[in-house]
Amino acid sequence: MRACRALDPGSNPGQGVGVRSSVWSERTAFNRSAAGSNPVGPMRSPNTKMAATKPILDVNAHVLVPKHELCTDKQKATLLKEHNITAHQLPRIKLADPAIQHLGVKEDDVVKITRPSHTAGETVFYRVVTRD
Repeated sequence: MRACRALDPGSNPGQGVGVRSSVWSERTAFNRSAAGSNPVGPMRSPNTKMAATKPILDVNAHVLVPKHELCTDKQKATLLKEHNITAHQLPRIKLADPAIQHLGVKEDDVVKITRPSHTAGETVFYRVVTRD
């Protein structure tokens, strides 16, 4: 620990008065003077404003976001009958997902996602919309 301290010339080796101690005292003095004031303002949750406003950019315009389509009730019934499943057995997508916001979906709707594939050309996935 003594090797880390920069001693003043002529001081006792047992009592180091170093550069660190003067910097530390300046920092603590600053912290004490600014303790009661916050120049930025009160802290608030970062998502409070985001939930109330529309997204700033359109995520569907991005090259890596696949095409999302809302299935009609007839398409949904055909899909479920073909695969002999219920809607809740499908994989889920959240209602708050930015990629489906423009579709105007509601809970229990089915979304068709078409992704490009190197081997098959394009692949189709189905997701059921859930609240959580």
